[in-house]
Amino acid sequence: MTSRFKKPTEEHEFVSHEVLLMRSPKPYDDQTVCFRTSNHLSKLEIKQYMQKLYNMPVLQVNTFRKQGKIMRNDDRTHYRKKDWKKAIVTVDYEVDSEFQKHV
Repeated sequence: MTSRFKKPTEEHEFVSHEVLLMRSPKPYDDQTVCFRTSNHLSKLEIKQYMQKLYNMPVLQVNTFRKQGKIMRNDDRTHYRKKDWKKAIVTVDYEVDSEFQKHV
């Protein structure tokens, strides 16, 4: 038996990942975009994520981990925010400067 429903054209098997666009005060090249990602993502996974979901022609991915800031509550108790990873992605085309710079 065949169904009348159309099959999806493309399926992406990604668990919920946190990938957020970051605007940095540091000036980067015209072909560079920064993202804030989950700690457990590797460079290859970030590259595949960008290529499959957003059709970005990724040339290179550089990453580094950032430790969460130590914060203080009103009652003088301290806690630490979540650690995160910064991904600096170089693409094959020129990126609009609005997406790069911190306003």
